[in-house]
Amino acid sequence: MKIAMNRIITIALLFLSTVAFSQNYKLFNPTSRKVYAKLPEMDSTFNIKFDSVSYNGTDSVYHFYKDVGSDWIDGEGCPFWGSYECHPQDKPKWLGNRVFFNESHEYKFITLANDTLFLSFPLIQGGSVNFFEDETQMFSITYEGKDTTTILGILDTVQNYRINHFNPAGDTIESPLNNHMIIVGKTLGLIQFFQVDRFPVILKPLRLIGNISPNVGLYQITEAMAYDFQIGDEIQYHRYYFEQSDGQTYYYDNYYLKYMILDRTDSDNLITYQAVYETFDVDYSNYVYDTINLFYDKNLVLISIPFDKNNSNNVHYTRSLNKLPYCDLNLWTFRNSIDLELEYCESKNCWGYGDTFGPPPDDIEIYVLGLGLYSYYYFEWNPPYSSNGSGNYIVYFKKNGMSCGDEIFVGLEEQLASEMLFSISPNPSQNSLTITSEKDIDGTVAIYNLTGQELQKVRIDGQTLRIDISKLKAGIYLLRLVSGNNVVVKKIIKE
Repeated sequence: MKIAMNRIITIALLFLSTVAFSQNYKLFNPTSRKVYAKLPEMDSTFNIKFDSVSYNGTDSVYHFYKDVGSDWIDGEGCPFWGSYECHPQDKPKWLGNRVFFNESHEYKFITLANDTLFLSFPLIQGGSVNFFEDETQMFSITYEGKDTTTILGILDTVQNYRINHFNPAGDTIESPLNNHMIIVGKTLGLIQFFQVDRFPVILKPLRLIGNISPNVGLYQITEAMAYDFQIGDEIQYHRYYFEQSDGQTYYYDNYYLKYMILDRTDSDNLITYQAVYETFDVDYSNYVYDTINLFYDKNLVLISIPFDKNNSNNVHYTRSLNKLPYCDLNLWTFRNSIDLELEYCESKNCWGYGDTFGPPPDDIEIYVLGLGLYSYYYFEWNPPYSSNGSGNYIVYFKKNGMSCGDEIFVGLEEQLASEMLFSISPNPSQNSLTITSEKDIDGTVAIYNLTGQELQKVRIDGQTLRIDISKLKAGIYLLRLVSGNNVVVKKIIKE
């Protein structure tokens, strides 16, 4: 049925009573902040946040924040540089342009095609009701009762509804929404749902993974969450700063930094790591080795819901939170880039080009939960003078016993530091350690405690060396092998 060119799709959700639902089981409220992940992969996120609330008769209208569209509109009157054209901030989110809600707990979602998706809550218990039908398919929803279950670590009372997808003959269509559960919680509200802005063209089931008020799940990323290491983890970074002038590149910082985690202590506010710290310049002119403490704050918030919001404080951001592969690990990755070309014009609700007095810089940062600041890049052009840039990225890590990337060693010519050429056994040990190498080694081996105090030091000349550790107390120590420009540090355990 067409009404003012808008298609009305009615979904009858079967609840025990309208009164009970009105008191407890709201999908969300104007201040809700939620993040969902796509099922079954759980690798991409969809956020809810409302910019404002207005009123239309008996309806409350929740206005979603929107992405910046790719179309151009007339931005005359805005203080843009070079042109009045701008990109409107009108690209709908997964729940559509806006949602209407009334005291009878009827929800109307305005879709991308400007259709209306109408969700009502009649006084019906049990049975099934069709909520969408066309020439090729039908959808129904069946109330399956109330339950008490733990969601994101909290106990919640929920109401469950099963979606059935079938053809006009009554045969089941095995689609992503067939048998998918819609779940609404008394405390958390909308827990499990589906993408509505392109329904039924896109059938995408979604599951709540983070919620603010109450704060549960992945509702924010803190410094301590990003730098969540375990004993035995290793991280190596390449950090640099350079300038370009007259066709030449000059590096003022160009070094590799590695941490090997020896110990971890958790308190209410901090995670403290004891780590081996190694750094060396690319030209090997400066090598530093030490044991240090690293501190990461559990209360320092890097980002909170919504993880994909585009604009803040008149700066245009492109943000995303997705689970991405790093060798054999899939880790949550937050990417943030700043588009300093674009400036916001409130009167037109659009973004246009501002005068950057030269080419705008690139500014991109990527955080990976469990690895920290995985990549940072900043580059600024200053023609016709010089340009400069800085960066930091992980070239190698070992996490949960799995190695990823190519570790950079001091002394690339000999490659002594390769795991294939150098081993210690047995480790742990009670009395002695044996160092074995595929090549002759001419250097020294020293053993340190975790405060950096040297306890033993011997020479090595050949492919094997036996070291007596019987007099050491039980615990964790560091073994440091030096041969020419090659330096290797490994953890050993005395039983």
